[in-house]
Amino acid sequence: MTASAHSIRRRLLAKLMIPLLALAIIGSGSAYAIAHYYSQLALDQWLYDSAVTLAHQLHWVGNRTQVDLSGSAREIFELDLTDRIYYEVTSERAGRVFANAALDGPSSAPQVGGEPVYYDAVVNGTKVRAIALAIVSPSNDRIVIKVAETRIKRNRLAHEVFFDTLLLALVMVAGSVALIWRGIGSGLRTLERTVHEIRLRHDVDPQARLPSREEVPLEVRPLIDEINGLIASLERAYRSQHRFVVDAAHQLRTPLASLRVQLDLALRGTGDKRALENAVHAVARMSHLVHQLLALARAEGDENAGSMGPVDVVGLVRAEVERQWDRASAAGSDLGYSGPSSGLVVTGVEALLREAVGNLIDNAIRYASPGVITVGVDPSAAEIHVEDQGPGIAATHRERVLDRFYRIPETPGDGSGLGLAIVAEIVRRHDAVIDITGGEAGRGMRVSIRFKHVVTPTRAAGGA
Repeated sequence: MTASAHSIRRRLLAKLMIPLLALAIIGSGSAYAIAHYYSQLALDQWLYDSAVTLAHQLHWVGNRTQVDLSGSAREIFELDLTDRIYYEVTSERAGRVFANAALDGPSSAPQVGGEPVYYDAVVNGTKVRAIALAIVSPSNDRIVIKVAETRIKRNRLAHEVFFDTLLLALVMVAGSVALIWRGIGSGLRTLERTVHEIRLRHDVDPQARLPSREEVPLEVRPLIDEINGLIASLERAYRSQHRFVVDAAHQLRTPLASLRVQLDLALRGTGDKRALENAVHAVARMSHLVHQLLALARAEGDENAGSMGPVDVVGLVRAEVERQWDRASAAGSDLGYSGPSSGLVVTGVEALLREAVGNLIDNAIRYASPGVITVGVDPSAAEIHVEDQGPGIAATHRERVLDRFYRIPETPGDGSGLGLAIVAEIVRRHDAVIDITGGEAGRGMRVSIRFKHVVTPTRAAGGA
């Protein structure tokens, strides 16, 4: 397997990893924010308890505020193995009453009887978390109590919460990846069984179809359908090519043998001019046969599917009549066109439709001369027809003459039996309909082609 080869398992996992990691990051961030919020609440509650404890140590002598906190009690109050504790008690009348540091006040002063104010401050260049609450003395003196602590515990707790949460999220992601990898593998085993079954079928029959839709996972069915369609298309192309080669070899064998005999006679001086004339006739027959075989191959092939477009049927038919008029005249036939000068445009391949019309005219010249041959277009019916006054075709043979290489017994001429078969194949490619009937008054033959895919509205026009 090359470095550029893709693995469905890896690609699925890669596509799932991004949302998984995003969810892990969002989950970790959310868990950290929640844990940080509640840890701050707990530590802020400790600050509040300390401020209330300090407030309970206040007493008043006359109009003076004093703090009843002995040395040992003060040491206990300030005791913290991790952070430094700062406090300050101020009186509106007397200023600072009791403190171990100068603490800045909050941006909004606390109100007596109101909620305490929590805020961030800086003491001696160190960031601290502080609380301020206000009480009133019996002499109506406003007292503000502020307590602060450094942020070591808070930062440490935040880091621990973050890394623990991140570790837990990574463990969950790793577990999810393992489960997803296993789940994808379990799902792909069904596909692997399908591939194994295809390999076994291919060993038995290289042209075998893939498993039916019911035997494969729902997601794989469109791929199976497309591959089966491709196999069917390749099989048709192979059979068509094989049939073409076999038919060509079979049909060319007789004129080639005849050509060799005539050329041998000419080389020996036997027959002279007659032998050369026969050789020329054999070459002409082979040329006509090769042309028809190639036309049949083009009609059966898929290379024309992309060249479908609007085709002016009237112009095409009139041009083909003009092209073959001299040949028909030499054969004693009166070849003419009957129909409008415009009015029928269909979707098709112009080269193939020209080949079909040419073969119908050629067939009429070969088997109905001398006589009248009429080629017509009926826009109202979206139809081309070729009618002659020849011997016609019995009803029992009208279906079979559309088969390749079929010739009615005792039919004169040296045709190959491909003309009408080519027309039938071209008609099939254009999703049209071919119909063979007797001519007017039961004499001759009428071959019509009716189209389903008309580009312009049909309308009657003046005859030509």
